[in-house]
Amino acid sequence: MEVKSKLFATFLILISGCSQSSANDPEFFGANFSLSSCVQNAGNADALDDFMTNKMKIKAPLSPELSKYFLNGSNGKVWSFSSPHGNYAVAYRDDGVCTVFIKETDVSKYISHMNDSLKRISEKSGWTVSTDSIPMFAGEKELKTYQFTVVLPDKKVRVVMSAITQVVGNFQVAFSTNLLSD
Repeated sequence: MEVKSKLFATFLILISGCSQSSANDPEFFGANFSLSSCVQNAGNADALDDFMTNKMKIKAPLSPELSKYFLNGSNGKVWSFSSPHGNYAVAYRDDGVCTVFIKETDVSKYISHMNDSLKRISEKSGWTVSTDSIPMFAGEKELKTYQFTVVLPDKKVRVVMSAITQVVGNFQVAFSTNLLSD
């Protein structure tokens, strides 16, 4: 019950203080969904499963046959959904790596919303972020990455964002997390 309360409180913090126009922006949803699913639930497969099943209302993970495309040879679970905000997949590998894949997005707006959300959460919840601002790092013709750390009250999480500005391949943004030991 405590985990559900923390998830709900974090979700409220994510959306509080946002203008109505931001809340309707697909990139706003993508940034906040990335944080809610993979940072908040880093290292906790059961909490992510609960989040995807009960909060996101996804009835079941993808079949093993479809999941293999997201797990890259690892064991784990993958959830996928389409919404008015875009097409998403969330992969959680048994080694604790969680990745949100976003098929198509305006990467600069996604990064801008990510920066705004991280600042808002840090001010309201005590998260500490190792960067003041995520730069526009995405490559035009090739995937580029940017890495930072988020310290929550109960864990330390590495975030690796990968992005390309053009729609090439199966996804445009991959937002991956894993727990760091103290």
